Amino acid sequence: MDDDGFDYADVLECLRKGVVYGPEIQNNQLRANVVHRGVRIRVAVGGLDDVNGNWALLGTVVVVTVMETS
Repeated sequence: MDDDGFDYADVLECLRKGVVYGPEIQNNQLRANVVHRGVRIRVAVGGLDDVNGNWALLGTVVVVTVMETS
């Protein structure tokens, strides 16, 4: 991440303030993308399978990848 110009604080801000798109199935895992224009990154999260569509029950997510958006 450091090579790409963002850090853990940017990822956390994206997860807290971003807009969620998805969910979708990738590699047999339920994932969603979170985008926050303030930091211009997209965070793909996993670990959504256990909540059966009720995201209010979501206790943790797994950060799958982080990439820069334009």
